[in-house]
Formats: sequence, C-alpha cells, structure tokens
Amino acid sequence: MGWVQVAEVWLDRLNRTMERLLSFFVYALVLVVTFEVVVRYFFGAPVI
Repeated sequence: MGWVQVAEVWLDRLNRTMERLLSFFVYALVLVVTFEVVVRYFFGAPVI
C-alpha cells in the first residue's frame, strides 16, 4: 500500500468523523432553536 492510498484512507476516515460530528451539532442546534421558539411564542417566556 503506497502513501497515496494510506492518505486516502486516513482522509476518508477524517471526513466521515467530521460529517458525524457536524451533523450532531446541526441536529442539536435545530432542537435548541425549536425549543426557543416554542417557549417564546406559546409560553411568553423567552430563555435568557
């Protein structure tokens, strides 16, 4: 296995890890924003 193939495997793993991490943060952000909107409009109490 040459260094190009090793780099390709390493970069592929790095990309998959970053994709999973960023997708987790996006889902968390969507949940937080949804919570903020529900609390503000339905309960009239914005989160500080």
